[in-house]
Amino acid sequence: MKKYWWLEKYQKLEIKRLPQLYEDVSYFLRVPKNYLQLYEKFSDVPIAKLTEEEMLISLYRIANTKNVKNNQLRLLIQRLLDYADTYLPISDYTLKEILIEIRNLRENSSDVSKLDHNNVAACYHCLQVFYIDKITMINKKELCLCPYCRSSHLYFDNDYIPMNYSFLKLAQLFYDVSILGCRFFDLQKILRKNVSVRLGNTITGVVIGSEINKGKFSNEKFKPLLSDYSLLSKISHKNADESKIIKEIYDAFMTLEKQMEYSGTIYINGISSSLLEEFSLLLLLAIMEVLSRTIYLKEVVILTDDLLFYQVTSHQKRLLCQFR
Repeated sequence: MKKYWWLEKYQKLEIKRLPQLYEDVSYFLRVPKNYLQLYEKFSDVPIAKLTEEEMLISLYRIANTKNVKNNQLRLLIQRLLDYADTYLPISDYTLKEILIEIRNLRENSSDVSKLDHNNVAACYHCLQVFYIDKITMINKKELCLCPYCRSSHLYFDNDYIPMNYSFLKLAQLFYDVSILGCRFFDLQKILRKNVSVRLGNTITGVVIGSEINKGKFSNEKFKPLLSDYSLLSKISHKNADESKIIKEIYDAFMTLEKQMEYSGTIYINGISSSLLEEFSLLLLLAIMEVLSRTIYLKEVVILTDDLLFYQVTSHQKRLLCQFR
C-alpha cells in the first residue's frame, strides 16, 4: 500500500483536476507554520535530492500559492508515490479503551530520553508514523519535534498505544481546533444534536449509499458512495484503507456542503459483522470532521436496516458524546 495513495489519481496531472488536488493537499498535509521560509532553503535543490519532508512542503506550497510548474509537480507526485504505508495494524482495543488512551496522551511526554528506547514514533497533529531516526529537532523543553510538522504531539512504540490511522484521526480531533474553531467539546455537542442513527430503508432528501442499493431510493438526489463496499473487507489487513474510507465519506458530505444542502442521509447495509465496529468508528470520525468544517450542512442521518449495525453505531456515538 502506498503511503500517499491519494496522489495516484493525479499522476497524469490534468489541469482540470488541479483544484481537487489542492483540496486533497489541504486535507491530508500539515506542515510547519513557517513552511515558506523553510522552502526557501531548498527551493533550488533538484527534486531527486529532496527529503520526504521537503517534498511535502514543496507540494503544500504549490497548492497554496497556485504557482504550478507541471514538470515539478509531476516529479513530486511520482517520488511521493514511492513511499510505502507506515501505519501499524488496527488494534483490538474497544472504543472506550481507545478514548482513555487518547485522553492519557496529555500526560505522555515526547521527552528526548525516549529516543534511546524506541524505534517508531507517531504524530497526532499531522498523522504521520515514522522511524525515530527522522527526529532531528528538540525544543527548549527537551521535547522531540515531528520532522513533518514540527509539533511535539508525539508518542512512541514502547508507550504501547495504537498507531493506526483511525486512532490518530480521533486523537487529532480530540486535541486540535478545526478551521471553524471547533474544539472536541463543540464536536460532541454537534454529534449529539445534529447526527441521528435510525432504522429503516426509505428516506426523503439527499441520500448517500452504495450503487447496489440505488433501487431502494426513488430520489433523484441519491449519491453513490463506496459502490460495492469492497474496501470494507480489507480494513483489518490493509491499514491505509481506513483513511480511504474516511476520505470517501468526507468527500461525499462535502459535496453536499458545496451544493448548500442543509441535511444528508447515508444509507449503510451489508457490512460483515466482524467489521461493524471498525466501520462504524470510521463513519463517525468522517462525519465529525465534516461537521467541524462545514457551514451549510447541519444534519446528518445514518440510516440502516441492519439492527446490529444500528446498535453498534448508536453505542459508539453515545461513547463519543459522553467522553470527558
